[in-house]
Amino acid sequence: MQQGKAGILLVANWDSSVGYAWWLMESHWIAISRHYADHYQTHLAYPSISDVPANIAAAPIAIHQQDFSFGGIGALREQLRFIRTHLIRTIYFTDRPAFSWRYLVYRAAGVQFIAIHDHTPGMRTSPRGLKRALKWMAQRMPGLAADVQIGASEFVRRRLIDVGCAPPEKCFCAPNGLPMQNFEPMDVHTEFGIPRHRKIFVTAARASKYKGIDFAMRALAATGRNDWHYLLCGDGPDLQRFRDIAAELRIEDQVTFAGTRPDVPNILLGCYAALHPSEGEVGYSLAILEYMRAGLPVIVPNNPSVTGATSRLTGIIYKNTQGAIQGILKLLKMPNYARSLGQHSREYVQTHHPIEKTHSALLAALERVMPVKALRKYPTRHAKKPASASITCVTSDRSAAAPTTRVPRED
Repeated sequence: MQQGKAGILLVANWDSSVGYAWWLMESHWIAISRHYADHYQTHLAYPSISDVPANIAAAPIAIHQQDFSFGGIGALREQLRFIRTHLIRTIYFTDRPAFSWRYLVYRAAGVQFIAIHDHTPGMRTSPRGLKRALKWMAQRMPGLAADVQIGASEFVRRRLIDVGCAPPEKCFCAPNGLPMQNFEPMDVHTEFGIPRHRKIFVTAARASKYKGIDFAMRALAATGRNDWHYLLCGDGPDLQRFRDIAAELRIEDQVTFAGTRPDVPNILLGCYAALHPSEGEVGYSLAILEYMRAGLPVIVPNNPSVTGATSRLTGIIYKNTQGAIQGILKLLKMPNYARSLGQHSREYVQTHHPIEKTHSALLAALERVMPVKALRKYPTRHAKKPASASITCVTSDRSAAAPTTRVPRED
């Protein structure tokens, strides 16, 4: 750690081995740390630390165990001590409120800039009347609101403005992206013992009702055909319930629950099409982009919070259950059409969603409030030693780290 440098604080919401330690957030943290390396010492605070991801350990980031969740007064005192000890001038939060009285307290301790990056799912109702007036004022009260508010899609950016009442000039979009690397295709039929004549429809998601897995199985069963196979890659609280539904529908032989897999990108390359029936995603989940990168046609619900990356050239958008069934039948009956959609999907993602574009948009948003060329030089002095034994600091070197290929446990 470089003593005396002003600090950027990156806040993780979960343990170092789960949650926002997924590769996408890791890649954002690394991009920020490198971009501001000449002016800031970057700090990453985990609420708890188990296994530190290798690419984070190799980045120019000082790693700490320090909980920055919105706890009680005792937790706030520890946070303020951390901010003062490490000369924190900028905080980058993920999925935190756009405004909070705590931001005022952080600023009083020396923080100058606060950014939030919103990946949260779902449609929300725009506030009206007094509630809207109060949110509008809170977003414009000096120091109370984040200086930069970033959406993971254009849908989320608009939601920050329309529902969050944020000033449009504070809101930016850093659309989700993927590394455009090559993966080795898996022989999925052999791996899971699936008959060769079956076309594999895949969903990579957490096994929870929220993801619409039961809808996918019912739609497939309603086709009345036996030339399809449904593959779910993911574990979760409703996995047994989905097994029971498959039994009720008498399609156990045509459904495989693969559980959590570290090789999902390889699996996708061996599938025929992707079903992503979740109603509550945000613009497009990473899973949808991964399907498209693998050259799969995608079938998604007609929901503006889901269809951001899907068009009639890359997939099928259904309005209701019957529409989903018809879409599945169309892909089963027309393999050339399915291949055409898949090819356009791959080309679209390669053009519009490489991870480099995501990082460029993210850094451009941060540059609006803290441009590298205009950063003020802070007096060089030694930072205080951490006052609390609960803080664990691991100083990393500044060698480059390639992005990991781990797949998020949940979209």
